[in-house]
Amino acid sequence: MRIINQVIQAVLQIHWWNAGNFQHCGARGSSADRWQARLEQLKRDAAELEETLRLAAGEQERLRAEAERLARQKAELDAQSATLQKLDAAGQLASMSDRAIEDETRNAERLFQVMRVAWGALETPVFLLLGALAVVVLVWFLRGKVKGRGVFPVAAAVLLPGAIANLLDGITALRQESLPAGPAVLTPRNVSAVLAALGHTLSGAALKLGNAIDFFSLWAAVMMAFGVAAVGDVSAKRALIGTLAAWLCLRLVVSVAMGG
Repeated sequence: MRIINQVIQAVLQIHWWNAGNFQHCGARGSSADRWQARLEQLKRDAAELEETLRLAAGEQERLRAEAERLARQKAELDAQSATLQKLDAAGQLASMSDRAIEDETRNAERLFQVMRVAWGALETPVFLLLGALAVVVLVWFLRGKVKGRGVFPVAAAVLLPGAIANLLDGITALRQESLPAGPAVLTPRNVSAVLAALGHTLSGAALKLGNAIDFFSLWAAVMMAFGVAAVGDVSAKRALIGTLAAWLCLRLVVSVAMGG
């Protein structure tokens, strides 16, 4: 809104300057009156435009707040539906009052929030341990010799591409006017997402293969390959081939398990 106001003021200044030049060059009488009337009309149009933009900004803010409210309402309904299904499966739904069902739904929401916070706190240590285990397994599979002091530094370095991907997602999310309640693709990470952004949507086996080729995950696999070569006394070529083969198999399994 501030930029638009500056543009409007600049346009008004240009027109005032043009009118001043005409008057300075000797434009008198009816010609000067016409320019004055035109300037007044331009001022009114600018005021109307500014008011329209202000109303549009207010409407946009209202729609954003409404979208957030609907997202919260959907999350509450999803939690309530999941709670009702759980109680029905346990045979407790018929004997519970509405107040007890509401308390059970609220407890389920709190448990979900606690689990999300706990996973956020434990995610990096868990991935660090899994990365260290992957380094040891790859060195053993490639018949190398593990240097214990280098395992965890390699596993920590492998987390860097994922951290950069999450940072890009965060920046993209901050630039969005609203976010969906469910999972959403913020930054294209794989071949399928890039082609979809370019208007070429994949399907079937091509979609699964495209989802498997994740750029940041591939970057992490290449870093792990050189790390395996460094800590396991394995040639770089052999470590690269073995690590990329294991990475591709893992990505395909995960892609198929998640439904493509």
